[in-house]
Amino acid sequence: MPPDLADDLARTARLADGRVLGYASLGRSDGVPLIWFHGTPSSRLEAIWLDRAAEVAGWWLLAFDRPGHGLSSPHRGATLSDVATDVAALADHLGLDEFAVVGYSGGAAAALATAAVLGSRVGIVGLVSPWGPPDRPGAYDGVAWSEWLSDRVAGRYPIVTQGLFAGMALALTLVPGAMARVLARRLEGAGWTDDRTGSLAPETLGPIRESLRQGGAGPAQDLHQIVVPWGFDLASVRCPVRVWHGDQDPEIPLHHGRYLAGAVPDGHLEVMAGGDHLALFAHGDEILTDLAAAWG
Repeated sequence: MPPDLADDLARTARLADGRVLGYASLGRSDGVPLIWFHGTPSSRLEAIWLDRAAEVAGWWLLAFDRPGHGLSSPHRGATLSDVATDVAALADHLGLDEFAVVGYSGGAAAALATAAVLGSRVGIVGLVSPWGPPDRPGAYDGVAWSEWLSDRVAGRYPIVTQGLFAGMALALTLVPGAMARVLARRLEGAGWTDDRTGSLAPETLGPIRESLRQGGAGPAQDLHQIVVPWGFDLASVRCPVRVWHGDQDPEIPLHHGRYLAGAVPDGHLEVMAGGDHLALFAHGDEILTDLAAAWG
């Protein structure tokens, strides 16, 4: 990895309460600021897969670690609204008045909460393969029973989920090659290649490994936040919301994206035909280009 890229992926901002927020700065530094909300579990390193697409589309891509992930300090008991407050602090640190936000998968809830809390500072929201509110009727229709069980445990017994994530961290240490091959096959199936090399990146597990740098507490808290009631009204998200969701997503069924697009005042759904949960990595360029056009 080039030294300048390593520096761009490991920036930090000090928050008012003394915590540290880790973030990556990619794309065009003179572009329109776009704050990226990573999946669950994942980290700011997710952004490296979209660096070139952001540059071409004219975005300054800013991906941050949510509390307890990667370089960001833990924030015990944090809610989705607390994450929004952290985003406001990051924007202030960078001198941003208005910006776009994009939430991928489990990051959708925090992205929407940020738009609800920060109001006019958020100009547009993008959601990719998003998980919707868990307490609406039919939220778990088509979801595998193992995912249903995992979410029930995360909602009621987050300490158990913390242990499961700790086990994942151990597996990444003991058998990284096997886990990397599984993810590489999925990425290949989604049609993704690395923008820089034209082939699959050698460290496909980087974002997940980084999310577990501090153990399982941060990811467990993150999952807990999205499988209990979110604590804000989707109708309070007044800016445009653009949703991209694959119609072959085995992890988060399409009806989640369809629900979110209909629950906000100005929502639009784009169905990615044949796309699975990792469709972002095959369609990232068009998603960021279309979002830039919608920003205007």
